[in-house]
Amino acid sequence: MDKPSNRPMKYLRYSSVLIAILLLPVVLGQDFPLAQDDPVILNAIEFIADHQTPDGGFGQYGEGDLSTTFRACEAIVAAGGDPLSYEVGGVGIDDFFLSVSEGVYNGSYGTNPLAEKINMVMGLVACGLDPRDFGGHDFVADLMSMQNQTTKSFGSGSSDTAYSILALLAAGVSAGDPAIQGAGGYLVDSQLMDGTFEYSTGWGADSNTHSIAVITLSQLGSSGDTWNNAVGAIPSFMNGTNRGLYYQAMWGTSPDVSSTSYGIQAILAASMNPVGSPYAVGGEDPVKYLLSTQNSTTGEFFDPWGSLKPTTLAVTALVGEVTPGINIVEVPLASLMCLGVSIGIRRFGNDR
Repeated sequence: MDKPSNRPMKYLRYSSVLIAILLLPVVLGQDFPLAQDDPVILNAIEFIADHQTPDGGFGQYGEGDLSTTFRACEAIVAAGGDPLSYEVGGVGIDDFFLSVSEGVYNGSYGTNPLAEKINMVMGLVACGLDPRDFGGHDFVADLMSMQNQTTKSFGSGSSDTAYSILALLAAGVSAGDPAIQGAGGYLVDSQLMDGTFEYSTGWGADSNTHSIAVITLSQLGSSGDTWNNAVGAIPSFMNGTNRGLYYQAMWGTSPDVSSTSYGIQAILAASMNPVGSPYAVGGEDPVKYLLSTQNSTTGEFFDPWGSLKPTTLAVTALVGEVTPGINIVEVPLASLMCLGVSIGIRRFGNDR
């Protein structure tokens, strides 16, 4: 497969700006969303690019992994770039996807076959590749075959189901498809009494699952109590001092990059402003917190457990895109009566 060779030109375009900002502190209080050529974004994209691995994927520790590669693709697209132009020694992202496609399709690539198929579909869509026909496989049909025909859920519960819905929608499956309707009904039924969502039954609510559920409900056009209670619960995951989002209260209320990035996107999916009320309090807001976590020298949004994936999430959130996958293609309009849905799909960011 021939690949574009515009990465060197892109780097020349970035380099003059990056040299000027490399050692400067991040300036807080910027307008939101950030422009694609904002130094914060350019610096972060450079950090992401530096972690492309010899297999063409992206990974924190020298070897590409599917989840991070998919997120890197979406961040590059959100920043106005072409993921397929990124190469290491002539090996690109499409080569990475092709090299792992057989294992992903047959469930032998990683330890979570459902997650790998979701990530494969999302990554291919982000790169403008066809998940229905890649490497001789139909990853969309394969993902749909993993739905529980009794509960209509995917995987372990709310999180897996929400991600599966988003992947299928991104791949062009109609929101009116019975598989989507069934999964959407399961997601609605899994909502907890306080409006939040948990990864799996009995795990307790966490901000990441909740944010992805809000984004998914938004794509399905959900309305009424389910939607209002879900949106109303977003601030319950916010740190009272700096307004960043934390993962789960049982692990403490110190916010982190990934949770805050997901939260900002959920707020956007709710057609709300993350730097306005009720998310901003006393001059603090989740965008300001997220900006404060960027290392002004490396460009990374720092996370002690590994900054690469959090940085990809931060880029997408800060330019005002909603991920995963849903900015890449138009989602067909549908009326999902089983969810109490109004016709129409909310969309954010730039259509592609």
